[in-house]
Amino acid sequence: MEDYLSADSTHYRLASTATLNKERTTNAIHKEDRQYIRLLGFDYYGSSLFGNKYLDDILARQKQLMPTGYTAEKISWSFSWEKAKREYGLLALLIIGIYIIGTILFESFKQPLFIVLAIPISFIGLFLSFALFDFYFDQGGYAAFILLGGLVVNSVVFILNDFNQLKHKTNRAFAKVVAAKMKPIMLTVLSTCLGLVPFLIGGDNEVFWFSLAVGTMGGLTVSFIFIILIVPNFYVKPSNS
Repeated sequence: MEDYLSADSTHYRLASTATLNKERTTNAIHKEDRQYIRLLGFDYYGSSLFGNKYLDDILARQKQLMPTGYTAEKISWSFSWEKAKREYGLLALLIIGIYIIGTILFESFKQPLFIVLAIPISFIGLFLSFALFDFYFDQGGYAAFILLGGLVVNSVVFILNDFNQLKHKTNRAFAKVVAAKMKPIMLTVLSTCLGLVPFLIGGDNEVFWFSLAVGTMGGLTVSFIFIILIVPNFYVKPSNS
């Protein structure tokens, strides 16, 4: 293994202090602002102060050796509103649009709240899918947010629409409507999840489609539990004694 020359011209033999291992990672091409991005990482065991100083030193020398058009930058994993505001803005626009349409169709300000509530509940399933199975969250995960926002509200809309058609709107009647809609809702969720299975075949090598499928399937599963078990409890009205 070759020696490493430090900033003070001292030679260190890497074999005595470090090891290099070649591993296969996700085969993905990231592109942002019409530039291709290649992510490189390393593990540094020690003080973060010295680790950042070492990384800054390496990047400063690499920038001098890189040809025109290439840049090397250190990635900061802190939250950046500038990067996230577009995704969150689309989600907010989606939720507001669904609520407005719901108020017009149902002529109520309360009922559309149950429809909109299904959207953030489905996001719990999306986060759990990536966290429990340690999957890589990519742009497909953000696309799953938007897709779930349009899918999970359908079941709640069907339930509320059938309930509003009844003459006697009681708690028991609402429970019967939910029970009657359980089978078609379950078939809809199951068929959608099965339709996304082909995107799982490529595994992490197909990052976008894999993340989209995993996030959508997890969100639909949790939303089904929410619609069947939780929505009736939220909608129950206190009975007159």
